[in-house]
Amino acid sequence: MAITVEEKSMVPTVLIGVGGTGHEVLARIRRLVEETYGDLSNFPLISFLIIDTDKEYKVTSPNAASSAFKDSEKLWASVSGRQVRDMMANMENYPWIEQWFPTELERNLTAIEAGAGQIRGCGRFAFFCNYHKIQKAFNQAADRVKGNENYMLDRHGIKVVTTGLNVFVVGSLSGGTGSGMMIDLGYCVRHWLKGQSSPLVTGIAPMPEAFSGINVGDRVLANGYAAMMELSYFSDYRTEYVAQYSNSLMDEVRQNLPPFDFTYLVGTKNGESEFSLDQIRELMAQNI
Repeated sequence: MAITVEEKSMVPTVLIGVGGTGHEVLARIRRLVEETYGDLSNFPLISFLIIDTDKEYKVTSPNAASSAFKDSEKLWASVSGRQVRDMMANMENYPWIEQWFPTELERNLTAIEAGAGQIRGCGRFAFFCNYHKIQKAFNQAADRVKGNENYMLDRHGIKVVTTGLNVFVVGSLSGGTGSGMMIDLGYCVRHWLKGQSSPLVTGIAPMPEAFSGINVGDRVLANGYAAMMELSYFSDYRTEYVAQYSNSLMDEVRQNLPPFDFTYLVGTKNGESEFSLDQIRELMAQNI
């Protein structure tokens, strides 16, 4: 009697890291993949995309990471000082931003080139200003995991599920970049994948108290609270998300769903054990 061996199956996956926390977690996932398969090219079912307002961000624990991210895997969502000044002086020309932009930032906003300064409005402003670049980078990341069915079956005995795509959006709700971008990014990923079969979008972020042990300023809890209130608001089926990212209606995103199919907020305690920020980043990476 022949023995039937059940094939392993996997869904192509795009990992998006937003801000410093996203960078930290994706660097650890990259290390885990390389430890298991030797080289990323040996496992082409996963692609990486880092989106950050700080071009010079470095992983805090070099031993936790592995090979560096390629330029094609990184998107610097910067806004130059000149662009900021022009937009602030002529905000009426950008009604899709003016309708939500905090007026108190208009007087004080400078270039966004070295982080969002823990200001959620700055992170969201950078997302709007870089919308098309981020869209293009995401589409390229999604394309990188396609067409590997024969390789994965021959090399690893893994059947690739071609009718789906997993997208993980990883970041912090407590800083400026992640807290300002993650919800919009979740909705935009859904929008960009519209018409494709069975995408699954998951958001993962540490709880704000994860940052209590390091000196990161006093906005951490306020940002985290505001972001979680927004997550709760948009998770209500009666709430419609509407945003427009340019003067074209082609860039209008309208959804009656939550930003993510699944949202995981990672706490700092498990029973009697309490985890450091570095341990939480590793925990998130291993769980993904």
